[in-house]
Formats: sequence, structure tokens, C-alpha cells
Amino acid sequence: MVQLQEPLQPERASGVEAIRKGEPPTYWLCRLSAVILFSWGETMNDVENVQEALESLRGYRKAHLDLAKYVLGASEESLFPLDFLMIAAFNRSLCLLRGFCDLIERHNFLSAAPLLRLQLDNCLRILGASLAENPNDFVLKMIRGTQISKLEDQSGKRMTDRYLVSKLDEKYPGMPKVYASLSGYVHLSDRHIFHALQLSPGEQGKFSARIT
Repeated sequence: MVQLQEPLQPERASGVEAIRKGEPPTYWLCRLSAVILFSWGETMNDVENVQEALESLRGYRKAHLDLAKYVLGASEESLFPLDFLMIAAFNRSLCLLRGFCDLIERHNFLSAAPLLRLQLDNCLRILGASLAENPNDFVLKMIRGTQISKLEDQSGKRMTDRYLVSKLDEKYPGMPKVYASLSGYVHLSDRHIFHALQLSPGEQGKFSARIT
């Protein structure tokens, strides 16, 4: 699992102070999504302390609300296209967070795992907006139905998922591997086969199948 160089706790994850010092809000929403994403992965790997981990994850709700309140309040009642994308990302991230925790509590791993990939998508889309020459134009084109993979960043590079993952990898090394692994839970793949089949102990060549 990818590790953040500076892990954030729920109570200080919003980044409001950093934004006040000049950090772009898009960076901090992306970072918040990344923090939650990696925390989710740790939750799934730490079965013994899963309830404690889930409580910690649910604590990120306040970080979302604090950051959203600050970002939207800074516009002084004038909303721009980028604000719409931020609102959508905040809402989607919170919905995914709640859904993931609920599913893990119900031991529904296969339904919870794809939500990690959707949270990573939040990271990529917000990162794309921050890399665009004009973030507001970027969002307007999104709203009109233009695929992000057809849009270019400030250096003229098309913002495909592969490219955005490589840019995210500069901040969080190991992202390509995370992306490939999580995509395996979205499409019917070997991960679903291995989850449904289990080799029978001591009986070579025999296995059991389970449908839960």
C-alpha cells in the first residue's frame, strides 16, 4: 500500500490553513481524497482493528465539510464553474466514504472494493482541473460532455487516465500500481474469480466455490 510522506489525521486533514497560505483548493481536495483512499486500503488490510479504522474513516466527514465551507465561502457568493466541480467532488467523496464504511461493516468486500477506484477517480479529475490552463474552461467542457482524455493540460499533454495517474505518482509514488490493482475490482477479473473459489486444504486439484 502506498504511504503518504506526511499522513494526515481526520481532525487536521482539511487543509484550510494551507489554503490560506496560498495552496490551491484543488490540491487539497485531491490530497484529502488520496488520504481517504490510502486509509481505506489500510482498513481492508487490518481486519483485527476494522471497527476502529472505520470510525477513523468516518471522521473525515468533518474535513470535507470544513474544506467545502472555506472554499465556497471564499467566492463571496459568486460561484464559478470550478466551484461546481468542487461541490460535486465533495458530495461524491462523502457518499463513497459512507458507502464504503457501510459495506465493510456488512462484510461485503467485493462491493466495497470498487469504491476505492471511484475515489481515485475523484483524485484524477480534481488533479486534471488543477493542471488545466483555465480550470473554469476545463469544467465547462466537462459539463458539455467533452471527455477529459481529449482535453490538454498547460503543457499540451492530453489528460488521459494514464497521464493523470503518472502526474499523481509524482506526489504519491506507486500510483500506477494502485490504479491497475483497483481497476481489477471494477471489471470482472481474476480478483473476482479468486474471491469466489478456494482451494480445498490437503486435497490437491480440488476447490470449493462460494456465492455470498
